[in-house]
Amino acid sequence: MLFRNRLLIVIVTISVTAITCIYILVSVSLQRTSQKIADNNTINLLYSILLTIEGEYHGLEYHKDYATEIRMEERKNILSLTHTILENYYDDSLVSD
Repeated sequence: MLFRNRLLIVIVTISVTAITCIYILVSVSLQRTSQKIADNNTINLLYSILLTIEGEYHGLEYHKDYATEIRMEERKNILSLTHTILENYYDDSLVSD
């Protein structure tokens, strides 16, 4: 075999080996990077869901407190009205006697 042919075979073998190693390294690096990106996206999505749930919870708590306050006012008004009606009946009963 000629020296030129041997040199060509060695160069081709080294090139194929180098290309294969580079391909494997890039593939592994790409898989790790894509996994990190997917994990970060998942964490961000869960955090966003958490913030949404917290916002809804605080909104419900506010409406609960507001509804309770309104009901308390209504009950006070009803009691005040009842008290006024009873006082009128009492005054009428005193006048009737």
